[in-house]
Amino acid sequence: EAIAPRVSGVLGSADPTRTARKLKHMRIFGLKDFKLKLGFDADVDRENLTVVSRKLAKGVKSGKLTLRVDVNGGWSPGETPGRIDELKPYGVCVVEQPTYCRADELVELARRCSIPLMADESLVSLADAETLLPAGAKVWWNIRLSKNGGITTASRLAAMAVLSGIPFV
Repeated sequence: EAIAPRVSGVLGSADPTRTARKLKHMRIFGLKDFKLKLGFDADVDRENLTVVSRKLAKGVKSGKLTLRVDVNGGWSPGETPGRIDELKPYGVCVVEQPTYCRADELVELARRCSIPLMADESLVSLADAETLLPAGAKVWWNIRLSKNGGITTASRLAAMAVLSGIPFV
């Protein structure tokens, strides 16, 4: 049986009009999962969030579309829970790597956040995955061949996630 691949459209620009245009093209091509990069400045981030969430609101609400944000480690651990609370009205389902930290620190941070976090830089090795397991679905996993040491390790990580009920991309 063939596995239907899921492809995320990556959005984000210092120009929210450009972000809207890219989103329109991605929707024409049938994409259903979207990742919005944050970290430009507060006003641009807010405009990008508004533009993207407005265009995706109906689909996100019905569960046909998803919206996640990637902060690329741009927030401090102290500000992260409050910043994440601000994302709730936009329909964001997960916040990718809001701060650069070890896996154990991400687990602790996820306990204080109202939206799940996604481990990217905090998930490199099988040892990191073992550390993340107790967080369950509060910490989703970003698994990539290039980051996680090739197909064998990435496959083992995916199997761990499936067996533990942890969402992953």
